Amino acid sequence: MLVTLSRNWWATVLRGLVAIALGVFAWARPDIFWASLVLVAGAYLAVDGVFAIVAAIRGETGDRWLHLLEGIVGVGAGAIIFLYPDLAGTAIVLVVGVWAVVTGALEIASAVRLRQEIENEWLLGIGGVLSVGLGVLLIARPQFGQVTTTYVLGTYGIIFGIVLVLLGLRLRGLKPGVLA
Repeated sequence: MLVTLSRNWWATVLRGLVAIALGVFAWARPDIFWASLVLVAGAYLAVDGVFAIVAAIRGETGDRWLHLLEGIVGVGAGAIIFLYPDLAGTAIVLVVGVWAVVTGALEIASAVRLRQEIENEWLLGIGGVLSVGLGVLLIARPQFGQVTTTYVLGTYGIIFGIVLVLLGLRLRGLKPGVLA
């Protein structure tokens, strides 16, 4: 698993930078963000899913199925959003909430496996916990409203993005057998 993650560290950093950019956009222009939430969320989920699928295909460990499943869920959620844009509002919040819970749980599972190869690795687990927390919040309260939902998603994007960038940079250059 460490070989795969360290080889693809740049994809983790890129995912983080995209999440940060979307979070900043949500905070800077909440009116435009909400109006374009369907396209933005659909595109992000699909692209994030493609990156996870690529990581699974290029992987050389037994955890390839976790990345593949995460990717399939992301691409599927993105496709649902694009196929049914008229059901935006609450539906988009619920779709993003379910996606966040599933991918967060998969990130936590990957983090547990990664701890077998790197001591004190907690960034991926923190990212997973943040994702699950966001998902539970959105599923429990999908009617927050446009402004609140925009700021919640923006804050998540920034925090989760920072966690991914830090994880990617930490993985850069790590080799199997090297304990951090």
